[in-house]
Amino acid sequence: MKKRALVVTGSLRMGGLERVAINCVKYSDHSLYSFDFLVYGNKVGELEKEAKDLGCNIIRTKSISQNFLKFYREICRIMHEYGPYDIVHSHMFFNSGIILIALRIAHSHSIKRKNESIFKKIVYHPLMRYSLSRYSTKICACSEMAGEYLFGKNRFLRQGIIIPNIIELEKFSLSNERDLLFFNFIMK
Repeated sequence: MKKRALVVTGSLRMGGLERVAINCVKYSDHSLYSFDFLVYGNKVGELEKEAKDLGCNIIRTKSISQNFLKFYREICRIMHEYGPYDIVHSHMFFNSGIILIALRIAHSHSIKRKNESIFKKIVYHPLMRYSLSRYSTKICACSEMAGEYLFGKNRFLRQGIIIPNIIELEKFSLSNERDLLFFNFIMK
């Protein structure tokens, strides 16, 4: 029987973590897993067609609320309505702390962000780090720095795994004479 996985990305617009999430699904064994994506809001992202072509369901919910209790209740509602899930893979940075109260895997794609409010730095981030530490059973990051920032250096060194971003390199290779001419022009 296939295991069901929920991938939480927030959106499927063209972006780094969204592309990595799609590639994780694309290169997974579809005879073993089926995937749903959880996205926030009604905007259709550029990667949604690709997700559907891969056999994924898209679950939409309201935008992320700053009210932690409302956000938690919404995640629980989705889990109850669309689940059960064997795997939940959250790419939502600190918001993974709320998601992981009900779920399992947290994946860090980023390091310290600029221009964050004092409230986030003093209250929200420590609270979410505690939630991530308490509720995640697996932690991973695209780099050691990203893992240490989100999960803390000691925990990431003990339990973290680095999963490099999955990028289709052939899309970025210089494959013909025109590409080489363009590359040489830019490098001059």
